Amino acid sequence: MTQPAKQAVVSNKTTEGALDVLAILSGEVVSLSDEFSKRMKALAGRIEEVALTVEAERESNAEAIVKAKRLQEALREFA
Repeated sequence: MTQPAKQAVVSNKTTEGALDVLAILSGEVVSLSDEFSKRMKALAGRIEEVALTVEAERESNAEAIVKAKRLQEALREFA
């Protein structure tokens, strides 16, 4: 902890008491945890969307490959 931060903690302890400072810090941790949770859920949602897009593209590509193979076979029959 830096010197100004130490002084701020010491002054907080003398004016509010150590338990009050701990309660404030606990509230900050809870707030940070809530925000982190929201951001992680949003990130997970974005990852899921991309995964579904990739899956759809793979299926589309697989169908295109099947069609291309059928066309290739048909062209071989005419050759």
